[in-house]
Amino acid sequence: MPAIIGGSSSTGSSLLVNILNRHSEIYAGPETHLFTKPRLYNDWQKHKEAILTKKGNGLKSPGIHRFNGVILDDAQSISDLLGQAKSLSQFADEYFSSFGKDDWVEKTPANSYCFDYFLNQFKDGRVILMIRNPYDAIASMAARGISILKAASIYMANTLANFDLRDDARFRIVSYENLIANPESIISEVCYFLNISFESQMLEPEDEVIMMDGWKQNEKGAMGKESIGRFSDLNQELQNEIIIAVEAIKLNSNEWPFKSVQEQEISDICRLFGYDHLELVDRQKTNKLDLWKEELESTIKLYPTNIFNYPISFK
Repeated sequence: MPAIIGGSSSTGSSLLVNILNRHSEIYAGPETHLFTKPRLYNDWQKHKEAILTKKGNGLKSPGIHRFNGVILDDAQSISDLLGQAKSLSQFADEYFSSFGKDDWVEKTPANSYCFDYFLNQFKDGRVILMIRNPYDAIASMAARGISILKAASIYMANTLANFDLRDDARFRIVSYENLIANPESIISEVCYFLNISFESQMLEPEDEVIMMDGWKQNEKGAMGKESIGRFSDLNQELQNEIIIAVEAIKLNSNEWPFKSVQEQEISDICRLFGYDHLELVDRQKTNKLDLWKEELESTIKLYPTNIFNYPISFK
């Protein structure tokens, strides 16, 4: 049972993958970025050797958050596996099975960009999209040093990438708020979706502490409600900046992986999942420079998401 988790940063995907990693039959390790590379799905033989390269000719991920290469353990065995594997699916199964578990789950936020490729190649595969109140997620990303406009863009693009697949039986959406409020129920449903049995130790916290700058929650610790309502803890000025950014942007759906997506704005996400959509009484303009800078840098650095197919534009 291969599965990947994707979605916007700061939506609880790290929490979910750590819960799944406590299952006796699942390996759910750190982010690899392995499944965010269209070239590995489309022409494995031509591009597989780039897995060993993290710079220069490395594999560049699509999406707004730029990343070059993949992160895997044990370079020597990887080289051997690359020589034997005839496809990405064969390589992934062999690599993850080396950690001693029957099934595996991998989480990288940009995985959502390649949900379609993954389901096409991994016939028994599953994909999970994590969602969270957009204003809380953007506030959390901003606390990590990401500009508010970029954070809003990441949220929209990563959430809506391949969103048209959500009626597929192999696609599941998990809400961060529901996970925190009803952990046993939600994890039991996720286990059923992944065709594994629920194990109570999955919900038992670990002693290790892993918290990125700006986080309020230890991803390996006990689940708490500290991060629910993150937006409401901000001062009025920052709240207004987030609302302005959310209202300023829309999705460009004429390119993969958004071509069949009907939703165009974060307000559409709010409507679908019951989040309050916030508006300022007096509309204000946002500083467009941050997003234009991202487009230009992606183009100069030859990333697949560039000025010619950037998924976000201003209204």
